[in-house]
Amino acid sequence: MNIILDNTKIHKAKMVLKAAKRLNINLIFLSPYPPYLSPIEDVCRVIKKIIYKTIL
Repeated sequence: MNIILDNTKIHKAKMVLKAAKRLNINLIFLSPYPPYLSPIEDVCRVIKKIIYKTIL
């Protein structure tokens, strides 16, 4: 089984890595700051545009 994770500290904790190894789970870490892999970035971009237009 594969699990794709970001680079949050907790995801790389020794306990997590050991548990994944014991459960035969392959952890795949995303490169730092890959906004093209995170759809929420598109939502945030639209919300920021609306907020900036409203405030300014």
